[in-house]
Amino acid sequence: MTKITITERGENSKNLNYILSTLREIFNQTESSFKVVENQNRIKLEIVVPEVYKEIIKEEVLDKVADVIAINYKYDYFRKSILVNGLTEVERELLLASLIAADLEEDKKYSIERFKRQTEIAIDGIYNFKLILLKNKWKEIVSYIPSYFSKEQLKDFITYLLDGRKKKIYVDTGRVYDLRFRLQKRGELMNEDFLEGKIIREIILSGCGLIELNGDLPKTDEFYLMEYYGDKVLISKTT
Repeated sequence: MTKITITERGENSKNLNYILSTLREIFNQTESSFKVVENQNRIKLEIVVPEVYKEIIKEEVLDKVADVIAINYKYDYFRKSILVNGLTEVERELLLASLIAADLEEDKKYSIERFKRQTEIAIDGIYNFKLILLKNKWKEIVSYIPSYFSKEQLKDFITYLLDGRKKKIYVDTGRVYDLRFRLQKRGELMNEDFLEGKIIREIILSGCGLIELNGDLPKTDEFYLMEYYGDKVLISKTT
């Protein structure tokens, strides 16, 4: 058996909740056990994996830890550093989501290289001490963001950032799924209290370029979906 341990600051418990909720099914399928331990100001997720599944689980864990860094930590950095006028609260959140999505896979790949050999992973420690070049890149991005955005400029900006994407996702009755029909929950790593536009934010974070839509959406999500994706949305016809 192999033990993998992930720790975080107690105030960032939602990061470990995200990892656990997205991997719980594969843990069960591979007979891997897990427990969450809270101790003083830290929270810990301990995973015990049968040797035969060690590499599979390790790869999945690395991917989700990288999500935490490249979404949650990047979001917190951008939210505090990017102050723009001209946008509604919803539009500002979508701007931040698009900035995260633009380099998400690249940021994840860089992060994973810094902790892929570890079986004891302190997420905040990795961020604070091993990702200097990544944080410098984020700082440079912030310096390019104008202080004012009109709605038209935001539309042009988001469509430009997402141009050329070929990945397909499914949106079924307001929930976002990847090609393997796994529920996408990346938005949980951003503002938890953000409800209006929650679906379009998840779509942007998926990095997709093609959307198959089944079922109705709330008006805000429907508006921005058509505004940013337009003819890339395929409407499923149900009988």
